[in-house]
Amino acid sequence: MMKKMLLFLLLAGCTAAAGAQVRFEKLTMTEACAEARRSGKLLFVDLYASWCPPCRMMDKQVFPRHDVGALLAEHCVCVKFDIDRPEGRELARHYGVAAVPTYLICTAEPLGRIAGAVDAPQFMKDVRTLLGRHRKASGGADAPPAGSSAGASDASDAAPGGGAAVSQRQGLSGAAAQTRGV
Repeated sequence: MMKKMLLFLLLAGCTAAAGAQVRFEKLTMTEACAEARRSGKLLFVDLYASWCPPCRMMDKQVFPRHDVGALLAEHCVCVKFDIDRPEGRELARHYGVAAVPTYLICTAEPLGRIAGAVDAPQFMKDVRTLLGRHRKASGGADAPPAGSSAGASDASDAAPGGGAAVSQRQGLSGAAAQTRGV
């Protein structure tokens, strides 16, 4: 009986931990767009490579966090594509992605991108900025969520492939963080 109870508690803990992280759906881009439309959410796209250390850092340190998972689950359908596979390669080409990791927040077209690896608080700030832009563009009068930096920056740099570049940080080039206007 004690073994069954211990097994139950272990499984319950694993289930709770799995629910706390970002949940990436296993969908094609077409299916993900349809799911986002159906659910009334935005689309969060992670373009990564298995050989990329900053991508692995995000997978280990940022995406498992409950606060990051909750933020993205509330607003987005999340998918990820390896740029070394056909669909990921095509998406990277289509959206003009030059470095990984790159994260896109989209409706029919990208609203913006986050390029490079960052810590969880900065990642959430960047996501909130893009969500605030979407709210503003879609006529929502409410302000971005608390902790957002929307309105705190000076310019909006157009990124290749559409959308606005939130930041360019350590990616393929290994360059130090260089933040551009949001």
